[in-house]
Amino acid sequence: MPFEINTRDEPKGDQPEAIGAVVKGVRAGKKHQTLHGATGTGKTHAMARVIVALQLAALVIVHNKVLAGQLYNEFRGFFPSNSVHLFISTFDTFQPEAYDPRRKVYIKKDGLVDKDIYQQRLATLDALLSRQDVLVVASASAIFGVSSPEDYVRMSIRLRVGDTLERNELLHRLVAIKYGRDDLLFLPGKFRVNHDIVDVYRPYGQRVWRVRFQNGRVDRLAVIDLVSGDVIEDLDELTIRPATTFVLPPERLAPGIEAIERELPEQLERLRLRGKTWEAAQINEIVNRDIDLLRRTGACPGMENYVRALSGRAPGATPTTLFDYFPRVFLQLLDESHATVPQIRNMFAGNEEVKTNLVDAGYRLPSASDLRPLLFEEWERATDKIIFVSATPGDYELEKSAGAVVEQIVRPRYLLDPLVEVHGKQDWQSDLIKEIRARITAGQQALAIVLTKRQAKILAGNLGEAKIKCAWIHSDLPVRERNGLLRAFRKRRFGVLVGVGMLREGVNLPGVSLVAIVDADKGGFLRSARSLIQIIGRATRHVAGTVILYGDRTTSAMQEAMDETRRRRERQEDYNRQHGTVPTPIEEDTAPAAEIVENEV
Repeated sequence: MPFEINTRDEPKGDQPEAIGAVVKGVRAGKKHQTLHGATGTGKTHAMARVIVALQLAALVIVHNKVLAGQLYNEFRGFFPSNSVHLFISTFDTFQPEAYDPRRKVYIKKDGLVDKDIYQQRLATLDALLSRQDVLVVASASAIFGVSSPEDYVRMSIRLRVGDTLERNELLHRLVAIKYGRDDLLFLPGKFRVNHDIVDVYRPYGQRVWRVRFQNGRVDRLAVIDLVSGDVIEDLDELTIRPATTFVLPPERLAPGIEAIERELPEQLERLRLRGKTWEAAQINEIVNRDIDLLRRTGACPGMENYVRALSGRAPGATPTTLFDYFPRVFLQLLDESHATVPQIRNMFAGNEEVKTNLVDAGYRLPSASDLRPLLFEEWERATDKIIFVSATPGDYELEKSAGAVVEQIVRPRYLLDPLVEVHGKQDWQSDLIKEIRARITAGQQALAIVLTKRQAKILAGNLGEAKIKCAWIHSDLPVRERNGLLRAFRKRRFGVLVGVGMLREGVNLPGVSLVAIVDADKGGFLRSARSLIQIIGRATRHVAGTVILYGDRTTSAMQEAMDETRRRRERQEDYNRQHGTVPTPIEEDTAPAAEIVENEV
């Protein structure tokens, strides 16, 4: 079905012109465009409108999982009738396999898989193979390898009513694509058997299929109710996709093992020539153990490290990724591109260093390096329609766009960029407490952005001593905990949130009228002009938005950020005068007084 947007909000401010310009650029064959949208101008809404206008499957990539989750929820709201999916790393916490050559310590792979996220990845692959109206929000994990769509389709089980098929043959095929039998505890990715009836619980969602056999044929296919077992819908056919993102056609196993056996002695010789006899003995033991398991069970721990041999790929060949599941023509949007592009650029080098250390230390064969993300150049070739989206696009995006830069400065609610003041750092905490109290008295909230966790903890403690309810937040907190603090802040359970060098992108906090940036005059990335502009953007969702830069001097980065904020504000004021529009406050999530919590330092 076509993409259909579900919102009563019509494009306003700069949105109509921006949407039209981007759509026109795509239709004219431009490969790269930049949507230079100020914070709070409705860039996600604009992206959704572009997708509707072009009717192309879309991949939205953003640089962290928190923002990916926020975008996923926004796009689900815009497209409730279409196929919107989330594709991010499955690990809540993850320690990749590594070797530290300085300490000579091997670090075992360790991580806690989030089953819900893994199910979402499976749903994504299925949707891309089954539908055209697919929008995927992904983290940079999209550039890491997965099974090829050809293998995924080949290993899928297609059933039609009347097919000649024995029940036991279906059971074997289900086991081969990683479904497990459990007649008692029936969970996603499991099947159960009752005489000539096989129930299959799809590994994502709530769908349960029933396959009934009679005389060596498929007699009936149906969707059933999970609890009652009643038939909800009869089907003429169905497709059962693998319960894993990595599938291995059985005929590949033997050639794959042979390839591993050919590579092992070559690596042993290389290590021995370098005097690494212990490392040679170790890799010999590891690989022979894995080969034995592969022969006996068809799998082994760390099986993905043999991807080159088991997939039959040539050394250094481009890995198969999520991109290969999309139609030939699709739309790629890089949200917060100023951060997402550098992340994509740097991921290969980091992975290569880890693999080199493991190989040199005798823990992996050289072919393990083919378990990798895309090279930056491979990513660039993966699609011919790329839209960079950012309030502060980087040099790469602007250069690639070659003038195809669309500005979106005027907000749908006509709110202005904040006023920016510079305050000296002498006795800055007393000054900040005074400013915060003024906002809290007016029923408003504040953000204070510092450079280190230690500063944040001390500042939060001092605010608590001043009887100001606050919390502090930093990037090392688990995702769920960070999201919980942000939700509590939006619900007015405390008046001040202290952040550590972050809170720059994708945080919608309409109650914030004051943003204080401590040590604004320090050098480095976190106080660059681009970072300052992003942080200043946190105050753009309130009619009384104000930013205080605490510094004893005005750096070039501070001046550039103030000049750009002033330019945007003047344009917004001109628009409002010309069109007779008035800034309109954003509705907030507020909590009753009984829900207000004590200081959370």
